[in-house]
Amino acid sequence: MSGKKIQILLNLNAGAELDDEEKEHVTRQLRYELLGLAVGDVEFVKSGKTPTGAKAGDPVTLGALLITLAASGGVLPTIIGTIQSWLTRHNQRSISLEINGSKIDIKDVSSEDQKRLINAWISAVQGNKP
Repeated sequence: MSGKKIQILLNLNAGAELDDEEKEHVTRQLRYELLGLAVGDVEFVKSGKTPTGAKAGDPVTLGALLITLAASGGVLPTIIGTIQSWLTRHNQRSISLEINGSKIDIKDVSSEDQKRLINAWISAVQGNKP
């Protein structure tokens, strides 16, 4: 088995009505669910700059997670399913996923067309024909 890893950049659009603390809370909720899967790691994306007046620590980009998994693990469909389930329970939220420059926005997850698009995207990023 190869040691190759896949990194997925996840950006959560939690809605304009949420303040920064609430956005952090929903991001942590999603991270917790993803950590329950067979993924290598789910980290907060560091922003590189600390806002003026902020407490010391690593600044992060609100709503952004970096998911690392083994390329041969076959867990990508499980991650997508978990994200779809999470979105169903959290109205007015959407997520974009990016792997190696290939990006998809996930919203309105109850739509059959959206599911077909997600399946085609998974096939494309895994190098299969849709």
